[in-house]
Amino acid sequence: MQTPSKEPTIDPTYTFEKVWATLDRLSERSDKEARELREQTQRMSDQFRQELREMSAETDRQMRETKARIEEVSANLDKGAKQMREEIGGIGNSNGFMTEDIFLNTFNNKKEFAGYKFDIVEENTKRYVKSEKLINEYDIRMYNCNTVAIIEAKYRAKDSALEQVLKKAENFRKIFPQYESYKLILGIAGMSFENGVEEKAHELGIGVVKFVGDTAEFHTENIKEY
Repeated sequence: MQTPSKEPTIDPTYTFEKVWATLDRLSERSDKEARELREQTQRMSDQFRQELREMSAETDRQMRETKARIEEVSANLDKGAKQMREEIGGIGNSNGFMTEDIFLNTFNNKKEFAGYKFDIVEENTKRYVKSEKLINEYDIRMYNCNTVAIIEAKYRAKDSALEQVLKKAENFRKIFPQYESYKLILGIAGMSFENGVEEKAHELGIGVVKFVGDTAEFHTENIKEY
């Protein structure tokens, strides 16, 4: 008995038209999903850029405020420093004037230094010789008929005070030629002295005047003529 042959059968429900329609639907869904994904990505990107702009704007604002604050603080510091310098300068000047007045009164009352008697005591004399280009200011000067004493008065005497009085002695006879033949002696008068200044003054032959309590002490044992 012959077995009947089996031929492939085609499901009538899967026609080409249906297949293409299914592919079209799948394509449309893919396109829609792709559009939705692009739109979502775009929204996220736009939101991120907006957040960046807002963060940047806030950072710029904070930086401007910080810069303005720094400038304000710097200006206040500069102003404060200037006022402090002025106050310190004013205090220094006041101390200097007070020191000169105290020692001027001392020498006016005593009119004596290193065993020399003086007739005239002058304060704060400034002289300028244009031809020599010399200018010096002498805190206290004392005169008699043959001797001049130059006293440098300092609130706190430092090494620089010794240099100053020596320089003034060097220029004195050029600035005051009328005293060319006079003997010249030097002194440092201080309300206080830095370490070593008194000893160096004695080595240089410069007299020292200082206050101990309310009493002015004169140390002129090693003084010499310049």
